[in-house]
Amino acid sequence: MIQPPVSDIVFRTLIQHSTDIITILDVNGIILYESPSVKDITGFTPDELENQSVFQFIHPGDLNAVIEDFQSVLKYPDKTHTSEFRFMTKSGDWCYLEVVGTNLLEDPNIQGIVINSRNISDRKAFERALAESEAKFRSLIEHSTDIILIVSKNGNIFYSNQSLNSILGYAENSLNSIKIQELIHPQDLDLFNENILNLNRHHGSSRITEIRLKSKKNSWNIFEITGINLIHDSSVSGILINARDVNQRKLDERKLQFLAWKDPLTTLFNRSFFSQSLENQFGIRKRDKSYIFALIFLDLDRFKLINDSWGHAAGDQLLQQVAQRLQQCVRPSDTIARFGGDEFALLLTNISKIEQVIQVAERISRILSQPFSLEGREVYTSASMGIALSTIDSQKNPEELLRDADTALYRAKENGRTRYEIFDAEMHQQAVNFLKMETELTRAIGSEQLEVHYQPIISISTGELRGMEALLRWKHPHQGLISPSFFIPIAEETGLINALSWWVLQTATKQLTRWHTLGEKYADLYVSINISARQFRRPELMTEILQSIQENHISPTHLCLEITESTLMQSPDNAATLFSRLKDIGIKIFMDDFGTGYSSLSYLQRFPVDAIKIDRSFISHIHQAGTGASSSSDTEIVRAIVTLVRNLGIYAIAEGIEQQNQLDLLKDIGCEFGQGFWFSKPLNADQTHEFICNYVFPSLGLESTHS
Repeated sequence: MIQPPVSDIVFRTLIQHSTDIITILDVNGIILYESPSVKDITGFTPDELENQSVFQFIHPGDLNAVIEDFQSVLKYPDKTHTSEFRFMTKSGDWCYLEVVGTNLLEDPNIQGIVINSRNISDRKAFERALAESEAKFRSLIEHSTDIILIVSKNGNIFYSNQSLNSILGYAENSLNSIKIQELIHPQDLDLFNENILNLNRHHGSSRITEIRLKSKKNSWNIFEITGINLIHDSSVSGILINARDVNQRKLDERKLQFLAWKDPLTTLFNRSFFSQSLENQFGIRKRDKSYIFALIFLDLDRFKLINDSWGHAAGDQLLQQVAQRLQQCVRPSDTIARFGGDEFALLLTNISKIEQVIQVAERISRILSQPFSLEGREVYTSASMGIALSTIDSQKNPEELLRDADTALYRAKENGRTRYEIFDAEMHQQAVNFLKMETELTRAIGSEQLEVHYQPIISISTGELRGMEALLRWKHPHQGLISPSFFIPIAEETGLINALSWWVLQTATKQLTRWHTLGEKYADLYVSINISARQFRRPELMTEILQSIQENHISPTHLCLEITESTLMQSPDNAATLFSRLKDIGIKIFMDDFGTGYSSLSYLQRFPVDAIKIDRSFISHIHQAGTGASSSSDTEIVRAIVTLVRNLGIYAIAEGIEQQNQLDLLKDIGCEFGQGFWFSKPLNADQTHEFICNYVFPSLGLESTHS
């Protein structure tokens, strides 16, 4: 399996420092994103261009052609489109841009038209000078950073400039009299002949294409080739070829894609990439009914105990080492992904028999049973696995096969962990045991077993209490405190989440009304409520929110909804519509668990969130317990996130602050808000009331109130 070769930080840095302009447009040509290099070329900052129509900056003489090209990009998503036009600069002048447009609207990680623009004003000046005199023509091309060639209609080279040496290693004019076809990759010859050599039929015409050229060292470089038919121009008498090295641009494009596919902690692929790979496997099976593939869902046993005992830093080290060992258990053609937390998924392709899958599962069990070294400690863990085969039911879709693997994993845990289970139809039937928990949860909603606890959200710079996050708790009469991570999935699967969510919404908004009566300084206190994936998809959600606001007499501006990246990924179009309606009435939207492996950047560009909550997995690493030293890479990741969202006008809220050093670093970085045990654990309603009444803004040092 091929892993992303470089880190998140390198990806971001390359894109941020690219000399080309990287732009993302929506289907109407509205600018969603501009890279920083746009200022160097046009004078406009990204903020000045974003949310503007790109067409208003196009020269009137080029506008119709640009609109036609844009429609072609929309109509033919499988093709790369290249064009040239004049673009207005901030000073009112015009610069020439050479653009390559790619339709990534259907890509769930980008969802826009990606435009790569290069300033070709100098090249255009060169072309004008070429028409004026041969002397000026030679002066310009000799100093061009692009390779300039003149070839006959058959491809014989009779002129080359000095860039041929600096880029490909050939001496100037050393290739004269040979055919350019000898330098072109065999797979690109037809493309070159069709797009460049065929220009001899149309005097003055030009075309652009991409081909690979061979260097003196026999390596292949990708070039963007512009051919102009000047055969009947006596000063040239041939086809003028301008070859521009675009290796770096291609690398940037690949890295941008990897940025949306990679899990930052383990460098494995994330759920988004895994889902796409699974879709591809179903496509193969649709064409070949004999084709078999398998899923393995894997959960680490005792991971929470290790995490709680040795800290999040040790837990993350364990996840990284597990990822490395898993890669030793599969073939390069297989795919491994981290789904979040301690959950991993493996996609085994082209399976001939079930025994192959069992061998992989047993290999995983053996390799994970060996001790792990975490900060000098020897730690043991194991894995529970669920296996689902594409042969069980040929009518299944990807979502159902994922469910089957998850059901098998649940059975493995029920049967004692440290084992694997293979899904069968009977197993799914036995899942109806959830009905027992459904009954008890239904009873809990109508009794006093449920409580809403609240965790303060504090301004890091001033110490001001700004809001409370509402957190649901279930105190079972016999089983004690049941984790939301257990009963919320059950509630979602059975439909009880609707009643639970309505109860939390009503309870929290009523409580907010009481807090606002405590005094003027609490009048702007807000409450944030987590919205589950199923609740988010319900058409009644908007009506229920409005009803709760009206019944409890609160301002919509004091209500915040927390939505995870995974929820957005499930239905981005519906999310965009609902976001617009919520924002229209003043409700704020927080993106929860930001950076945990989905397409964070593309969602920030598409959805108007007010704040992002930086996942605790990042915060826990910006301080190494007992040493007082911060983790450089994680600190820089958090710094990059805070800087990025601040430039987009979005606040950052750090989750899981547990130590003073973490708080100090976040303050230095410029993170606006935070929450965690350093300030306060989640409190019940009475405890929260007492906390609010007794809360005094700390000094800028922010002494802990958690003790």
